[in-house]
Amino acid sequence: MPLSMTGYGNAEYSENGISVKVDIKSLNSRFFDIHLKLHRSLYEFEAKITSLVKDHLERGRITVSMDIKVEADKLDELVLDKQRLKQFVDISKEISNEAEGVSLPNIDFYLSNPEIVKKETNFNKEQIDICIEKSLILALQETHKLRQIEGAKLGEDL
Repeated sequence: MPLSMTGYGNAEYSENGISVKVDIKSLNSRFFDIHLKLHRSLYEFEAKITSLVKDHLERGRITVSMDIKVEADKLDELVLDKQRLKQFVDISKEISNEAEGVSLPNIDFYLSNPEIVKKETNFNKEQIDICIEKSLILALQETHKLRQIEGAKLGEDL
């Protein structure tokens, strides 16, 4: 049975508060040409994603869009860098003393400064890896099914 290179698949897999959603679009192309549209937190998994797609789809122009959602309580913890805060306060006071009319920054300045208030991620990268793999395989299987259906229709037309 002929197999089309045109197909679409999507899937979402959730486990332990982590949810990964994948959309795959496949178009006709002589070569394997993959384009990834990833959430920035998934960039480090790019090689694995490409490898999994290549194992399932040999040819075509393939676009993989992937997004991740993490439950709020598992997402980030805010941590205050007290030493950096002291440095900012000291330099702010020095500037205020040197330049007349310049006032000290308000607390919003310090809270919004990523050098003072840092986010530390609490979730397990192994868990993310598992969610990526499972959701990607489900989407690839769906894409393959649609390629088979499209291929059968093309076979009938020929």
